[in-house]
Formats: sequence, structure tokens, C-alpha cells
Amino acid sequence: MVHTIRNKELVKPRELRIAQLKDTPPLVIDVRGEKEYGIGHIEDAIHIPLDDLAVQLTTLDLSQEVVTYCMMLNLGASHGERAAALLRAHGFRARALDGGLGSWILADMPIASGGIGDWGLGIWDLGLVTG
Repeated sequence: MVHTIRNKELVKPRELRIAQLKDTPPLVIDVRGEKEYGIGHIEDAIHIPLDDLAVQLTTLDLSQEVVTYCMMLNLGASHGERAAALLRAHGFRARALDGGLGSWILADMPIASGGIGDWGLGIWDLGLVTG
């Protein structure tokens, strides 16, 4: 199912990075699979796969802004956008990372626990860059 995503429901990589450096940073949730998370994820992100998010809601601080992300290969129907929508439906201030982890990498933002090279893929293989 494809949802219409409004700009206020997305956050750009640079905007997220600036927010991460503030006194009250957003909670960043990687909703990808465990293997993907282990290979590389946004610095200080926690891992809650999308399928587990609903049962984990009570463990999250409702007062904290939340940013979710995945690879966002299907804009409008990505796991990150679906996770943010689920959180908003339960009263959280939640947005998804615009462009997902790929846009974060292309913006040269910090990656923890590995990185793009560990996938054995280049950004061309991820469909992030063409030509």
C-alpha cells in the first residue's frame, strides 16, 4: 500500500545530524533487519525491526522526537515511513529519514558498526547513483 508522504513527515540527513548534536537529540530507530543493522547504521541509532515496533512502543519515551529509517528504496511505502506513521498514530512526534540510509551515506554522515564497504556493494549497486 502506497501512502502519500508530506514533507513534514520526512527529515533531511543534514537536519537530522544537526538535531543529533543538540542537548535533546531525537531517538533514531533503524527499522531494517538485524544483519543490515550490524553491517552499518546511523551513529547512536537503536535497532527495532519494523515487525517488532508495535510491541516495543511502551518502551519508548513519548515526549522524545523520533526519526526512523531504512534504505527507503520505495518512497511512500518504505519501512522507515511506515514505522514513523505507526509511531505518529500512537502519539509520537515521528518522521522518517528522507532517502533513508542511502541519503545519509551520500551526505557523508557518520556510520557506526561497519559501513557501506562492508556490504561488498558500492552506492551504484544500491540504486543511489546512476550513470
